[in-house]
Amino acid sequence: MEAAEDSFEADGRKFNPGTFILRDADRAQLEKAAAELGLHVHATNANLTVATHAISAPRVGLVHNWQNTQNDGWFRIAFDELKIPYTYVADTWLRENSNLREKFDVLILPPMGGGGPAGLSSELRGLPMRGDPRPWKNTADTPNFVAPGLDFTADIRGGLGYQGLANLERFVSEGGLLLAVQSSAALPVAGGLTEMVNVSDARAMQAPGSVVLSTVDDRKSPIIYGYDDKLFVYFRQGPVITVGGVFGGFGPDEGPGGSGRSSGRGTATDPDVIQARPYMPPEKPVKRMPHEQELYVPEDLAELARWAIPPADQQPRVVLRFAAEKDLLLSGMITGANEIAEKPAIVDVPHGQGHVVLFANNPIWRGETTGSYFLVFNAILNFDHLNAGFAAPAYPSSAPTKAGGGSNDRN
Repeated sequence: MEAAEDSFEADGRKFNPGTFILRDADRAQLEKAAAELGLHVHATNANLTVATHAISAPRVGLVHNWQNTQNDGWFRIAFDELKIPYTYVADTWLRENSNLREKFDVLILPPMGGGGPAGLSSELRGLPMRGDPRPWKNTADTPNFVAPGLDFTADIRGGLGYQGLANLERFVSEGGLLLAVQSSAALPVAGGLTEMVNVSDARAMQAPGSVVLSTVDDRKSPIIYGYDDKLFVYFRQGPVITVGGVFGGFGPDEGPGGSGRSSGRGTATDPDVIQARPYMPPEKPVKRMPHEQELYVPEDLAELARWAIPPADQQPRVVLRFAAEKDLLLSGMITGANEIAEKPAIVDVPHGQGHVVLFANNPIWRGETTGSYFLVFNAILNFDHLNAGFAAPAYPSSAPTKAGGGSNDRN
């Protein structure tokens, strides 16, 4: 089976990017399966010239820790109900197995732990390695701890650990896909699996549970196949994801203080007047869209910053973006919405031969957000072709380049 990378026409009908193409299929079998699944099929003898890539059923691992399994439980319910095969795997198991790529193509980190440094520390440390081992398995005294299909272990202590983080890095660099959702998004960023991406807690925003508008930022990304240009998503409190580097220095309202100059003389908006020279007003700043500004490097800093700019095929790709503040809220309550307005909601970051995909929202939340489920499923189905349709961002010609990369085809 193949996925179309662009829209195309056949027999006077238009088909969208992500359309599944099956060549030389058994029509009777196909129509029977389509009827059972509620899918529409169209048979054609037309010569399809649209670019495609192969898709197959990847090996999925759904990760949990031993402190709280509520959030990953909702992922399990969705996958079980839709009959999507997966392996339920503990963070402690990831720590103890170095060659994760041998077993998995995709690993999903549902929201685990809290945000900020404390939450990140908790993910790495887990339950303290003190005292005797703490087993989680069926015994004569506890015969009903573990049902078929659930996880068990001789010791739940230790968490992911630094070794587990290193194993995840190897997994991605060898062609795996790591999906990190909401509070878990900080782990691959802080762990060095991404460049030009920052994940932080909101400073003043309060979003106890809101439906907000997002807009598609990269129509060519396989993660967005089948979606329209706008999508309402459920959002709860964070994190705030930003992309890019501050190569051009702080803007007038940024940086320490935000309202004055480091010299203490004047405000940030006062004009610069060089003594004994006539005043010349500065050029007006160029207006750029968020996706243009994020990866922009001023021409006069191109050579200075070239060491900090990753190759084009390793730069982050914003797939979905929160709408402007005035258009953001559909339902619920949110204050301080400017902290996420026009910020990335989904970012795809190449790393080695694989990818890290970060979600600022929880696309599979308590069985209520079925409209955003397929953002996860698209990423899974296209795990080894997420570079499809990628247009290299504009960066200085002096920056390093690298050919190829970004996919790991399996026969």
